[in-house]
Amino acid sequence: MEVFEMLIPHTWRGLFRSMRVAALAALLTLTTTSYVFAHEGRKIHGYELDVGFLNEPVYEGQPNAVYLSVARADTGHHEKADGSSVHQHHDHSMAAHAAIFTSAPIEPGATFKWDVSEDYVGQVIPWHSHLEPNLAGMLQVMVMGEVGQIDIALQKDGVRPIDVQVAPGAVVVWTNGTDVLQTVTSGVHDGGLSHGDRQGEPTNDHPHVGVEGLSASLAVDVTHVESGVQTRMSLQPHPGKAGGYVAPFVPTVPGRYQFRFVGMIGEHKVDEVFTSGPTTFDDVQSQSALQFPVTLPAVRELASVSKASQLEVRDASDVASRSFIVGFAGLLFGVTGLVVGTIALTVTMRGRRA
Repeated sequence: MEVFEMLIPHTWRGLFRSMRVAALAALLTLTTTSYVFAHEGRKIHGYELDVGFLNEPVYEGQPNAVYLSVARADTGHHEKADGSSVHQHHDHSMAAHAAIFTSAPIEPGATFKWDVSEDYVGQVIPWHSHLEPNLAGMLQVMVMGEVGQIDIALQKDGVRPIDVQVAPGAVVVWTNGTDVLQTVTSGVHDGGLSHGDRQGEPTNDHPHVGVEGLSASLAVDVTHVESGVQTRMSLQPHPGKAGGYVAPFVPTVPGRYQFRFVGMIGEHKVDEVFTSGPTTFDDVQSQSALQFPVTLPAVRELASVSKASQLEVRDASDVASRSFIVGFAGLLFGVTGLVVGTIALTVTMRGRRA
């Protein structure tokens, strides 16, 4: 590292220190913020997998993560990591109208409260105002959700917030901020009809719930396709996303990447490969695409220069060492010759005197 810093001018060293600080800050927020653009979806063993990079587009040298979402249709059973399921205390789908809670008419300025039970962990519960169906939202119940009191405001122009992650034991409080009566009812409006069906015909589709607790049973092999370099990474829960998992890392080389998920989901063995590309999820791009007006060399390029410089220094050192040895040997032979000559001269002079 010292040799590397000696080979880089002072200005560049300051730039790299700033880049390290920025990378650390980005890494600290990585697991709480994501801007997903393109992922690959796949169905296996009744589960829906969604795979890609956590933050896309992806640039080399910037903290990112492998992203995996595992979900399955909600049939009124709570899915566990070991594949078993427990039927909830209610007999209806989460989308069924008023299956979980419904309020009396709420006066303007008044509130309605609902205590979140641990029976709903892993469930996604849609809700709406029965008197004004465009006021609607979603509750995701997860262990890592928000605790305490969670406030939701019913306003003339919409709901704030719409999508909320709540933990068991939390209390959700709806406040009627309009000037007319409202109600709060679980499920989708009109008894569970699909919002996307303009004809209002019933559908057999179920909302999907995330499958949690897979960190111990799944891992991901990450491969840089062009070089073939591979490593295995562990998955960790993604905060704020039921059934979401991440494996943080910093892609240091542009190109295509391959994610291979191995392990178990419930009772099913998993060995699925996902590769980045135009029809799946983003390849890693060179950071030069972000730079303006001057394109700076990538860290990997400077590392290559540093390595080459070290090799040159090493070669020069080897040449100097060999030159020293040769010179020393020459000096030694010279001294030896001088000594032999002196001895020969002394012997000759003594012979003449005799």
